Amino acid sequence: MISTWRGALVAAVLLGSLALGRELTFLDRRTIRDSLCRVHPRLRASWLKERGTRDEYWQECIRPADSGLRCVGRWSFGPAYDVDGRVTPTETLVALARGSGVSLIRFARTDSIELELLADVNAGGLMKRVAVRDSLLYVGSTAGLEIWTIADERNPRQLSWLHTALNDFSLQDSFAYVIGPDDSFKVYDIANPGSPLLRGACRDSGYTVAVMGDLALVGDRWGLYLLDVRDPASPHRVNSWGSAIDAVATRGSLACVTQFNPNQPGELKINTLDVSDPLNVRQLGYLDGAGGLDVHFQDSLVFCSGDADDHSLKIVSIADSTRPRLFGAIASLGWGMAVWASAATRAAFYASNFQGMEVYDVSNPASLTRDTMVCAAGPAEDVDVENNKAYVAQNETGLAILDVSDPSTPVLLGKADTVGIQPLTYTACAHDSFAFVGWTGVPYFRSFDVSDPTRPRLVGGVDVYNFPEDMALRNALVYVVEDGRLQIVDVTRPRQPVLVGSCVVYAYVSDLELRDTLAYVAGDPFSVVNVARAAAPFVVRQWNSASGVDIADTIAYLGTPFWLKSVSVARPTAPYVLDSLYVNDALQDVVVLDTLAIGGGNQLHVFSIADPRNLRLLATATAPAYVQRLVVRPPFIWAACDEAGICVLETVATGLAEIRRAPSLTSGVRVWPTPTSGLLRVRAERGRRQRPPRIYNATGVRTNVPVKRSSSGCWQVDLSSLPDGVYLVSLEPDAKEQIQKVIKTKRR
Repeated sequence: MISTWRGALVAAVLLGSLALGRELTFLDRRTIRDSLCRVHPRLRASWLKERGTRDEYWQECIRPADSGLRCVGRWSFGPAYDVDGRVTPTETLVALARGSGVSLIRFARTDSIELELLADVNAGGLMKRVAVRDSLLYVGSTAGLEIWTIADERNPRQLSWLHTALNDFSLQDSFAYVIGPDDSFKVYDIANPGSPLLRGACRDSGYTVAVMGDLALVGDRWGLYLLDVRDPASPHRVNSWGSAIDAVATRGSLACVTQFNPNQPGELKINTLDVSDPLNVRQLGYLDGAGGLDVHFQDSLVFCSGDADDHSLKIVSIADSTRPRLFGAIASLGWGMAVWASAATRAAFYASNFQGMEVYDVSNPASLTRDTMVCAAGPAEDVDVENNKAYVAQNETGLAILDVSDPSTPVLLGKADTVGIQPLTYTACAHDSFAFVGWTGVPYFRSFDVSDPTRPRLVGGVDVYNFPEDMALRNALVYVVEDGRLQIVDVTRPRQPVLVGSCVVYAYVSDLELRDTLAYVAGDPFSVVNVARAAAPFVVRQWNSASGVDIADTIAYLGTPFWLKSVSVARPTAPYVLDSLYVNDALQDVVVLDTLAIGGGNQLHVFSIADPRNLRLLATATAPAYVQRLVVRPPFIWAACDEAGICVLETVATGLAEIRRAPSLTSGVRVWPTPTSGLLRVRAERGRRQRPPRIYNATGVRTNVPVKRSSSGCWQVDLSSLPDGVYLVSLEPDAKEQIQKVIKTKRR
């Protein structure tokens, strides 16, 4: 379910587009994407299908063969979607499914609750369901069902991966029962976890499933379906009950089924059903005002998670199953996604859309108290990489700072947490000791001191016209694009940013690139803005539409739904298309590197742009979720994958890995002054220097500029002939390449 206004907006967009028989526009797609963040991943495919459109952004188990690109590292954390656990005489283990990964957490209760993170597991796709059974971890995602061994809890190991379309799964004995978005119910024999076998299937749709004995209960918008699974080779439907099903839990012959009101968001109901005779389902009792996306049995109590419109944990007593009654309730700070509880722990573990995991003391179920919250993470909307740190704009939880000195294992250093005030964060950029963030809280533009990345501090802000969708930092100016405006903020004094220029672009924007005195704004429409004078930017031309843009020389490479386009902007007032390449994807961002263009959507795509009039696809890799933004630091591609977190990829096949100009910016080289209007001095801080420094532009192309050795032993480099911009200076003291960045700009 979604909130009333979002639901009405999306329904209007979809129905209007379909009624006119036209393809969804850039704005339509963005509206759908933003709205789906309030729909649990288990429900998304069904939710869209009910409204008459395909699942463009979250394709279920569609994994085209990867070619050339490979994923080398992940930080796979976003909203929490499910939680499960295991209690033994020696410990309580909690598995929290968040983003495209699972965190294994040891729970203990002494004088207070203690939580210890044991390990993280990267799943193949966006999480839908997680289950712990003895020493096995079952991970259900958009990429299928994975089975991991957690005999060593600190070193999980994958045993098998079933690439099957999956909304939900349930386990019983040695079988896994999977319901998928492709109208299929499948039964797998998992007696050998390393080699599961498909035993049977039937055509049934749904987004939730529970199994009890010889009966599987499958729920969706249209009803609760009862399937006979006595013969795993021949499952089949025998009956149905009700409609608008949210979740199902079973115990013996009793089923607890939650329902939602399609006409009134937040209106929930829980039912108790006797299903001992599948052909004659009897409703025993019901309770209005309780229910949700997940339910969990504990003795005579049922824990209900609520949903996106009912942010609460509720406990229902079914001691008398004919008269369920509300036993306890407490408001949650986040959207309810799932719940798990154990009498042994006297705690309930609540998976929240952006709070991560909330832990409640349920010693007295009639009087619940929140004890702690951990692992908060929201969708990754943007990423910037500098000095071995990645700055991630997370939609619901603010700014996350990662140590990426080892790209294979990004590590969270610190967070500028917005949990509680809840502005949505869409974009971030950083330089030296400061990061700049755009969010929906006033003021929309914020400055953070990140000199200590473990404790980022909010130090300044300025109110721009609307919340920023993208930002670009050049010299001491941050260029900000918002729906309807391009604005320029002076951050010479980062603690006191000042708005110095603004112009109207009349566009729904998504991406921004700067070249010389022009800003190229991807949106609907695509805009070219003259920013030669920061105090007085103005629109040069608006033309067609785009969702992503990058510039090489006088050519703009535009990402659009289903197309990559090369567009001549030699005359910004008269752009024209050089070539268009069809891509079965909606490209959200495009980055150009030398003769390559990298585009992000449901997949990562690498294109050859050596001949702008003949675009060619070179390599692909399937992302765990939709790619919102890309940063390229050869040999790595950094992808902000929405709810799935950050992916790090590299490629040898396309030659990207061979362009190793800036794997990291280091302190092995001293470069001054920067910014410079022309003359530059370069000195290696250690080691001997045999060869003159080399200068590369921001896309990794070497430039020819005068270089000479001074009497003091440092190198003098003349950048006067180069256009303003960012350049990389390369030296090789001790036979190891060292890189430093320099900004060349005219004196003011």
